[in-house]
Amino acid sequence: MSVDYYVRLLAGALPVIAVLRRRPPRIPDRVHAWAYIGLLTVVVIAMLPLG
Repeated sequence: MSVDYYVRLLAGALPVIAVLRRRPPRIPDRVHAWAYIGLLTVVVIAMLPLG
């Protein structure tokens, strides 16, 4: 992937970050907990092939 791809990705993400910092959405604790566990599971599965 070229550097241009990452520049475009960052440029697209900056407005979203700015809006969410001013008015963050309220996420219920239960949803946050399940999302955290899901992301940890994804990381563990991704790390398994590395030994």
